[in-house]
Amino acid sequence: MADTAARWRGGAYAAEVAAVWPYLGSVRLAEARERGDVVEATWLSLYENHTGDVGRARLHAFVALAFHEPRLRRLRPFTSHWRLVFSRSPTFPWSRDCPSVDPLERGRYRVRAADGSELGVADATGSLALVLAALDTVAAGQLNV
Repeated sequence: MADTAARWRGGAYAAEVAAVWPYLGSVRLAEARERGDVVEATWLSLYENHTGDVGRARLHAFVALAFHEPRLRRLRPFTSHWRLVFSRSPTFPWSRDCPSVDPLERGRYRVRAADGSELGVADATGSLALVLAALDTVAAGQLNV
């Protein structure tokens, strides 16, 4: 472990350290942070949930699907009051024009429009479809401006 720390402090990148010391496991989150890619780092933090955060665990089934959806991966996810929210802006202030997802009991989620109105309650797959439909509505509205 001392060698790992010394390499890291010596300026080695995460992948270089992990190549020598594979016990580190996935270093994708560290690499995203090294690149300054806040959107990718936030997605990886949600998806991998290394800290075992309870709120993130309740969102896991949805995040596991959303993580692989290119339209969502372009957005910055963040959590607030147990809710998963998306923003077109990678940093604060958030865009506030995207849907959000509230985890409910038994693997169900409530999807809300940006204005807070309920779009529906469904399992992870159905909730992903609701979020994507809401994003299509937002995009269509922006084209008409």
